[in-house]
Amino acid sequence: MKTGDWVDTLHGIGKVISIHPLYADEFDVLFSNKTLGEKLQDIVIYKVFCDFKGNIKKRVHFDSGDSSLCTPLCQESQNIINRLSTSHLKEIDNFSNKTSKKKFGNWLYLYLNYNDNQFNALKSLEGVKYPISFTQYSDLISELNLDLKIRHYNVDPSSYITLSFFHENYEYIKGQRVFTKVNCTHIEGYA
Repeated sequence: MKTGDWVDTLHGIGKVISIHPLYADEFDVLFSNKTLGEKLQDIVIYKVFCDFKGNIKKRVHFDSGDSSLCTPLCQESQNIINRLSTSHLKEIDNFSNKTSKKKFGNWLYLYLNYNDNQFNALKSLEGVKYPISFTQYSDLISELNLDLKIRHYNVDPSSYITLSFFHENYEYIKGQRVFTKVNCTHIEGYA
């Protein structure tokens, strides 16, 4: 599968816009049994042209996900695209020219037990210059002299801090995921 290929997707028949390999970086090594640089998966960004019966979508649907969500066209889907390619040239041309303003990517979350001082210090980092890697963000935390017990899970459910990192367009710089946004949120659980 490569960019521009017609594929069967979760939502119908579409075209691959781009493919992004994801590799383990410091974030993964810290919270899982991954090795630095290990390939995790391929993410495919795609757009959907029609359903599996050949009904053309009124609006182009853009989506992304693990490459297992897209497969090469089966014979039935190939027949549909061949038929539509001759009978709906204008629609295929319009579809091919459609682009998305949507920012693709994924969010990664870390959790900490709530503490006023830690929350306020982490909140002050929301204005840092982006893009930023997890290592660079960790260095900023170190400069604040915070002794954080960061977890992926297992926090006090009544009150905790969530650090949310947005990995926009699945970009990497020097083998590290770069984030274009980091949010710090105080979550209070339900009574």
